[in-house]
Amino acid sequence: MRWSFIFCYSILLVTVAVPVSRSALAQDVDAVHRDELPTLETMSRPPTFDELVIKVPFDWIVLNLNNSVLTVESLAPRPDTFQKRTEERAALNALSRRSPEESRRLEELKVLEFTLLGGSREYAIKFEAVQQIIGIEELMLERIDLLIEEGETAKAYDLLQRVENLLPDWEKAVPRFHRLLFKEAEVHRQAGRPVAALALLEQILDRDSDYPNLSESIGQLMDPMISQAVSDADYRRARWLIRRLSSRYPEHPVLDAPRQTLSELAVAKLGAATSHSKNGNDRLASQTARVAGLIWPLTGRNNNSREELMARHQVLRVGVSSISDDSPFPLPVPVRRRHRELVSVRLFEADAFNEVTHYRSSFIKEWDPQDLGRRLTVSLRSSQPYWQPQALITASDVATTLGERLSQSHSLFDPRLSSFISGYTVRSPTTIEIQFSRVPLNLAALLRFPIRSGSTDHPNDRVKEPTEFVGRFRPDSHSQTERSYLRSVPEPNGLKPGQYHVAEIVEQVYSSRHEEIQALRRGDIEVLPSLQPWEVDPVRDSGLAVVRQMALPANHVLVFNPVSQKVVSVQLRRALSFAVPREIILKRIILQNTGMKLGRPCSATWPQHSYANSPLVDPPRFDLRLALMLKFAAQEQLRIPAKQRLVAQAKADAKASGEEWIESAWRVNNADRIQAAGEDIKLPRLTMLCESEPVIQRAAEKMIEFWGRIGIQMQLITADGSEMALPDWDIMYRRVSVEEPLLDLWSVLLTDNSLDVNLLRGYPDWLRQDLTRLDYAGSFRVARDSLFRMQRNIAAQAFLVPLWEVDQFIAFGRNVTGYREQPMSVYDNVQRWVVKP
Repeated sequence: MRWSFIFCYSILLVTVAVPVSRSALAQDVDAVHRDELPTLETMSRPPTFDELVIKVPFDWIVLNLNNSVLTVESLAPRPDTFQKRTEERAALNALSRRSPEESRRLEELKVLEFTLLGGSREYAIKFEAVQQIIGIEELMLERIDLLIEEGETAKAYDLLQRVENLLPDWEKAVPRFHRLLFKEAEVHRQAGRPVAALALLEQILDRDSDYPNLSESIGQLMDPMISQAVSDADYRRARWLIRRLSSRYPEHPVLDAPRQTLSELAVAKLGAATSHSKNGNDRLASQTARVAGLIWPLTGRNNNSREELMARHQVLRVGVSSISDDSPFPLPVPVRRRHRELVSVRLFEADAFNEVTHYRSSFIKEWDPQDLGRRLTVSLRSSQPYWQPQALITASDVATTLGERLSQSHSLFDPRLSSFISGYTVRSPTTIEIQFSRVPLNLAALLRFPIRSGSTDHPNDRVKEPTEFVGRFRPDSHSQTERSYLRSVPEPNGLKPGQYHVAEIVEQVYSSRHEEIQALRRGDIEVLPSLQPWEVDPVRDSGLAVVRQMALPANHVLVFNPVSQKVVSVQLRRALSFAVPREIILKRIILQNTGMKLGRPCSATWPQHSYANSPLVDPPRFDLRLALMLKFAAQEQLRIPAKQRLVAQAKADAKASGEEWIESAWRVNNADRIQAAGEDIKLPRLTMLCESEPVIQRAAEKMIEFWGRIGIQMQLITADGSEMALPDWDIMYRRVSVEEPLLDLWSVLLTDNSLDVNLLRGYPDWLRQDLTRLDYAGSFRVARDSLFRMQRNIAAQAFLVPLWEVDQFIAFGRNVTGYREQPMSVYDNVQRWVVKP
């Protein structure tokens, strides 16, 4: 394209821009005059905020003639358009020989092509006529400077964002951004928001550590914050603020005074802790020494003294979601299980699991089966290690416990135990002989009941109080947010600091899971008793805690109320089973992991790798169409009485009228009436009961959603529902960890530990007989075969609906040692745990 230029009045008038088109040359000579253009002095510089935020960016071309200004659409290159074009022309002019492309480029640089703002025609002008080009980004920076001075930080930030969009990471914009942050920090400080102001100043520090007056400003901001935290005795916040400032400026003068003050307070508190220890109050000494360490890190001998005081009375803090035991849920919820594990010790306890459960006893020195297992001589310990927290028991204590469990009039009556034990004899204070009417297959599992005692004796008779059960720990205090337990038998004085173990357990309630994780991160708690499956890998990989998998998984099952008449239909139970999308719920809700890494669909109520799990039984499948057909069959079964009444009435009418009664013919002639009989009869609305844990509730709600798709209506009641009554529910969604299938299947089917045979009346005779035969099995092989057969039959008639099994995990703080590699329970072997200061 060739360019045309306008010459009028004098050679200086070449500064007037003309359209590129030759056909418009004549009319443009008269249309454009130098006097019509504004000058740089008359322009509003910088433009207002509203003028700068228009959609189409613009530039100013300042002409040599009278500083006239053309407002044009954005030019290229950017930024510094004028300087870059000038430098490029000079470089090309300096070449002694130029290529054709370079020559063409030099000719192009002699003119400046542009489009007037708001216009649509292109113009050109000799580049020598241009004095300067002011880009819109430079005008924006000028306006930003004024806005920052005026405190209009929001508008200044808006313009800075526009500059960033036009020219990312432009070096001229960076100082403005720092000035804006500094101004914004001042605004927050004056408004009483020092933390927000500090965050902005730290952004400047991260971007430009040499920013003027930044150190003084940060110090002036943090000095009152630190002083206030110290004054309020909020030592955690004070230390956090000091650490935050010292990470930026280790020798900042603001740090000297609070460091000195906190150090003196910590030493004084440690002195108070030492005094408590000398007075024999080890618990208060430990608490005070812990506070001393929270005030300020102690060093040297002071730190050694603090560790010794805390080691003498070690406190294990456990983060939980609830300590309230007022739930009407008929089965042990986690808070009940934790409490019972601490305040009672069973004669035999589960020790490990590997296809079968192995047991141990803290009370028994040796036990000797005699007379082919019909007599058992039990020798109790007369002494125990210093770290054992439960009191020693005598043969009389065991006899008392047996007497209560064998007496039908006692609330602790155990019909199964009564069917095995025919009598017992106390041979000595530490020896008791138990006689069996029939030999149990698993003696230890049968005798895993807690021991009752009239009193618990402490060393030197310092404490003597009645207790219900012999326990390792005893309840000490209880509030809405905290519950504590103390060792029933404290460890003796005079041991080395490394020989002491946990002396107190404090369960601390947190309102959310986030707060529990944060408490573990800060060191406020040492144990999280239950990690959700999606938390396991993040907690383990972060190094936040040591994660241990429990020996037994949690099996999720649906149990039907044996006394409910609404769920007696086999077709209805099977329809409910087939309508559960196990893998969908397991992946999306229970595990929140599509790979099902820590869980799997199951076929029984005991672990998949248990000896009792039949390899011939697969997990129930999901088949919504089959479920719908079974639902119709169950509904039709309910209508049978109505059809029978219709036939009986027709037969009676025929007899009354003297007509011959031929039932087959009548049925053929009245097929429509028979089909319509009982159409108003529908399946009853069922009630489902589940724990109050959110994940369990969501899984239950998803199952109810799918049941609704086949027309089965369900009401969900959670464990914290005050309206719940035991006989009112039809289906229970529960979690179980079965230690011994031989003995625990009863409690799963009956949803309690009463072993009341009357509750089995809702089950068929074969199931009641099989349960009874299981107790009478003469060999392990017979018992296992019986369990296999029962598993197949229970699955066929859906008396229990297995859902899935989920691996369980516990998180231990890195200052806790002594726990088992695969704990059997939350507080397994807690008497040997050590909490390091």
